[in-house]
Amino acid sequence: MDKKLLMAFVLSVVVLLTFNYYNARIAPQPGPVQEEELITQASPQPAALLPAQEARPEIVLTAGESRVETALFEADVNLNGGGLASFTLKEYTDKDGSLINLVRPERQASSLPLNSYWPEAPVLIFHGDKDLSLSEGRSQGELLLRARGEDWDVSRRLSFDNQQYLLWLELNWENLSSQRRRLPDYYLVCTPGFGSRDKENRQYAEVRAGIFQGDRVKTNRWKINSLVRQLIKRSRETNIVSRLDKEIPGEVKWIAYRNKYFAVIVKPEGETKGVLFSGLGEDEVLCRLKMPGGELEPGEKLSQRFAVYLGPVDYHQLQGLNLGFETIFDSGGLAPLRRLVMVVLRFFYRLVGNWGVAIILLTIVAKIILLPLTQKSFRSMREMQKLQPQITSLRQVYKESPQKLQKEIMDLYRRHKVNPMGGCFPMLLQMPIFIALFTALRSAIELRQAPFIFWIHDLSAKDPFYVLPILMGGTMFLQQKMTPQADPQQARLGMIMPIFFTFIFMNFPSGLVLYWLLNSVLSLGEQWRIKKGK
Repeated sequence: MDKKLLMAFVLSVVVLLTFNYYNARIAPQPGPVQEEELITQASPQPAALLPAQEARPEIVLTAGESRVETALFEADVNLNGGGLASFTLKEYTDKDGSLINLVRPERQASSLPLNSYWPEAPVLIFHGDKDLSLSEGRSQGELLLRARGEDWDVSRRLSFDNQQYLLWLELNWENLSSQRRRLPDYYLVCTPGFGSRDKENRQYAEVRAGIFQGDRVKTNRWKINSLVRQLIKRSRETNIVSRLDKEIPGEVKWIAYRNKYFAVIVKPEGETKGVLFSGLGEDEVLCRLKMPGGELEPGEKLSQRFAVYLGPVDYHQLQGLNLGFETIFDSGGLAPLRRLVMVVLRFFYRLVGNWGVAIILLTIVAKIILLPLTQKSFRSMREMQKLQPQITSLRQVYKESPQKLQKEIMDLYRRHKVNPMGGCFPMLLQMPIFIALFTALRSAIELRQAPFIFWIHDLSAKDPFYVLPILMGGTMFLQQKMTPQADPQQARLGMIMPIFFTFIFMNFPSGLVLYWLLNSVLSLGEQWRIKKGK
C-alpha cells in the first residue's frame, strides 16, 4: 500500500474527529435580534377541542412549583403545565463550583421538559402534592398533580427512586361529560434545555430517536448545530429572525437529547406519531414527541406512560436500568471495543485511585497487545527503504513506460521477498483500536473534573499550560525522524504531521493528550529497539 494513501487516511480520521470541535469554536455568534417572526409548519389543534381551562395568561407566574428531592437530584415541577422548571444534579458541579442544572432557568412554561400541551391553547394549571422528599428510609415516592375542567379531569403522576436518575411519568385523561369527547393529539416536551449554550460541549449536543420503519427500529441522529441552521433563519436585509418547525412522522420507540456528559431519554409506552423540532432560540432547538389523543366515552380514561432518564451519560448506569438505554448512545461497529476500553480503565482506576495513572496503564496494555503488529510494520518499512535506491534507478530507466516500471518494481519486491502492504496493513489493523481509545477517552464522564498531577486538575479539560501537547509534538517529531522512509518527499510530509497534531491537540482533553503522548513515547522506544536490531 502506498504510504501516501496511509498518511492521507490518518489525516482524514483526525480531521473528521476534530471538525465538529473547531466548527463550533469558530462559528460566528448571532447579533442582537430586532424583531421575531414565528413561522409554524405544523397544523395546530383547534383550541375549542381542548380540555376546558379558565387559566388566564397573567396567572402564569403565580402557579407555583412542587419540589422533589432524592439522594441524586433536586427537581422543581412547575404547576403551570407540569414541566420540570429545574433538575439539579447533586454529584456534578460546573467550573464555577455550582451544581449542574439540566434545565435553563429562562425557559417558558410551554417549553419546559415533560410539559404536555396543545399549540395555541391555554396551559394546564395543576394542583396537588406540594413537595416530595425521599430519605434513606424511603426509597421510592410519587408526586400527583391534577387539573380539573368542566368536561375533563387531567392528572400527572411522577414516580421517583431515591438511587436512580430514572423517573416515570403517567398522564391520565378522563372524560367527565355525559357525551363522547375527542381528546386531540398533543405534544410532550423532551429537551431539557442544556448543551448548545455551553461552548465547550456545543459540538457534542445532539438528538437521537429510534423510529419504526415497518417492523424495524431505525436510529436517527440530528446534530443540534445542524438543526439550528435549519430552523433559525435571519434575514440579512431586515435582521428579522424566523423560527421554523420540522416534523418527522412515525412511531417513536425512544428519543434522547444529550451533550458531552449529560442526557435526557424519553421512552413512551405505547403509540406515538412523530417528533417535532422547533427553533427555540438562536442556539437551541425544542424537541417534542407528538402523542395521539382519541375518542373517549363518558367516564372513560386514556392513560399514557413514559420512562424518563435525566443524568450522566454513564454506560453502566444506563445498562442497570434494564430499559435498553445503554445502546442509545454507545452504538456503531466500535461500540463493543469502546466499552471494553472503559471496563479496563475502570479496573485500573480501582487499583490505583487516579484516572491519569489508569490511562497510563491502559496505554501500556494497548501497546503490548499491538506490539507484534507495530514491529512487523516497522520492519517492513525498513526493508522497503533498503530497496529505494533500486526503485529510483528503475524509475529513471522506465520513465517513459509506466506499465513496465510497475512490473519491474513488483518483480523487485518478489525477488527480495518484500510485501509492499507489509508496512501499511498492520497499521490499518490498529486504527479501530486507536479510534476506540480516542472516542472513549474524549467523552468519558469518569474523566470529568478528575485530577491527575500538579497543574492538571481536570482530565476532561485542556492542559492550561499546553505542556502535554508540546511534549507530544516533540515526541512525534523524533518518531518521524527515526521512521524508515522510502521516499524523501513522504519524509518531508511526515515531518509536518507533528506540528499539525500539536495544534489540534492543544484544545483536546488532557486525558486524551496524555494517552497520545505516552503512546508516542512507547512507539519511539519500539523504533529504537528495532533500529538497534533487538
